[in-house]
Amino acid sequence: MEFFTNSSSENPLFKNVEKQIENCQNKIEKAQDHHIFLKQLKNIQIKKSEDNDSENLDEKQETVSESN
Repeated sequence: MEFFTNSSSENPLFKNVEKQIENCQNKIEKAQDHHIFLKQLKNIQIKKSEDNDSENLDEKQETVSESN
């Protein structure tokens, strides 16, 4: 951006660079949002898996208790 310090903001090259920077920033924000969504989804799946494992363990313990 130092290249443009003495340039007018009406310069087409300057406008193009600004537009590309803005597009890149938008892509970064979307990627961050997507990353957060995937982390939340993963946490939900882990919790669900842990709950299922806990239920299965409880059922096994009940079965062992009933057989004794």
